[in-house]
Amino acid sequence: MANDGEQSAERAGAARAPKPRHYAEYALYLVVAWLARVLGERNLGRLARLLAVVSGSVIERRTRLALRNLELAMPELLPAERKKIVAGCWTHFMRMSLDYVRTSSIPLEEIAKEFEVLGREHMERAVALDRAVMIVTAHFGSWESALGVACQFGRKVTVVGRRLDNPLLHRRIYEGRTRGGVRLLDRRVATRGLVQAIAEKEILVLLVDQAVQPAQGELLPFLGRPGWTTVGPARLAVKYDLPIIPVFTYPSTAGRGPWLEFEPMIVPSEAPEASRTPAGLMTVINEKISARIRRDPELWLWFHDRWKGTGDGEN
Repeated sequence: MANDGEQSAERAGAARAPKPRHYAEYALYLVVAWLARVLGERNLGRLARLLAVVSGSVIERRTRLALRNLELAMPELLPAERKKIVAGCWTHFMRMSLDYVRTSSIPLEEIAKEFEVLGREHMERAVALDRAVMIVTAHFGSWESALGVACQFGRKVTVVGRRLDNPLLHRRIYEGRTRGGVRLLDRRVATRGLVQAIAEKEILVLLVDQAVQPAQGELLPFLGRPGWTTVGPARLAVKYDLPIIPVFTYPSTAGRGPWLEFEPMIVPSEAPEASRTPAGLMTVINEKISARIRRDPELWLWFHDRWKGTGDGEN
């Protein structure tokens, strides 16, 4: 029998009957998935670049938003530099999406074997505390791959995500994400499931870099500008004194395969006093995410309206 968290995710995925356009989108997904499986490495890269050019032109609003976000976060860059980063972001996002659909039927443990893992000792120390562990990450690099590596530490893994607008794709993606025993919680109703996962000493994986509604977060610095930031995960971490592990994943590059890096754990009760509150913890996490983005800006999802509701967001 499915537990409450699984039932919540399943209900969210089946909340609406498919519309004609959903079937068209799903058919396109199946075609792209087939291409991703049959094309070789070089041709897959070419397809990603082609899709990036097409998407950047067709979804022009997202391109404009990404350029605006870069102007806000990195005003020191020249316009040509920002355009180059956005083009690289489109290519990275398309390649990551192709890799995801290509590996959707491959067990998570097999995917994880492809990754070089740095900082494994930080995760091992957190698990040794014999309590739930909270992994926090961002829409950066090959973020979906963190699930496979998280499964290597002998604990059940729970991830919080959002329901896709297309119910057919949601069910397909949900099946892919939950293979290997990973549990998916709908982020709109995740609190009860997270508390249960904490009681069972699971590994929790949360993406914490996107904007939330003001009622759901606090206005905290992100890439040097105030942005509405989720504090729910940090409240749970403070309440249960959970070790928090920031993790960042990177795609393959010339001469190096994909890799993942665990950063040293943050334990609320052991952190500097200013970082022991939910807002203080999220400020530290935002700083860590921002540092990674500034180092490799093309690997972050700039198409999201990160500063909405602040006066700096999309008009």
